[in-house]
Amino acid sequence: MSESKNLKAIRRVWRAYESEGLKAGAEALLEIAAPDVAIAPFTAQGRILSGHDEYRAYIDSSVADDRTRFEARAHRFEEEGDTIVVAGVIRLFEAGGFSETTVRWEYEFRDGMLVRARAA
Repeated sequence: MSESKNLKAIRRVWRAYESEGLKAGAEALLEIAAPDVAIAPFTAQGRILSGHDEYRAYIDSSVADDRTRFEARAHRFEEEGDTIVVAGVIRLFEAGGFSETTVRWEYEFRDGMLVRARAA
């Protein structure tokens, strides 16, 4: 069975993130996102970011904060209707050490555009 357009798009986002870093992954995500996309990043502690500009500002502030760094790795991609689910881990590096957490990212599509992304 061939992969859907949505699944291929999310794999491209993750390849960009893992090979080129957070900003490249964010831009790859926004390339497939509706203008009013709602994004709830793992590191935003429940905050929902609305639209491209708010998400870019959040990413820029995350990159500028040299006290905390994070890395995420995808281990499994699954398709559930119009939602792509990615299972993986995120490592948060802070002064004195790091923590690793298992995360589930959900990417919801409508009419071929990403409309909602959240990490849980």
